[in-house]
Amino acid sequence: MNIGTGRAVRINHLWQAICTLSGRNLDPRYESERAGDIKASLAGTDTAKELLNFECEVSFEKGLERTFEWYRHNR
Repeated sequence: MNIGTGRAVRINHLWQAICTLSGRNLDPRYESERAGDIKASLAGTDTAKELLNFECEVSFEKGLERTFEWYRHNR
């Protein structure tokens, strides 16, 4: 079952968030599209809500920030 925020996040937004959290200002490098690349993806959280009463309480950005903090303290 999918667990997520229930909203889409563009890869460029992810890149910028990672750059901000890491304190680096790097330009992304774009490559040619490959066969089978997923152009858009969104976690359908309906099953988690139905079976687990799951509701997202942490935003994508806050979750990414917490992940960075964990790695900073545990690597």
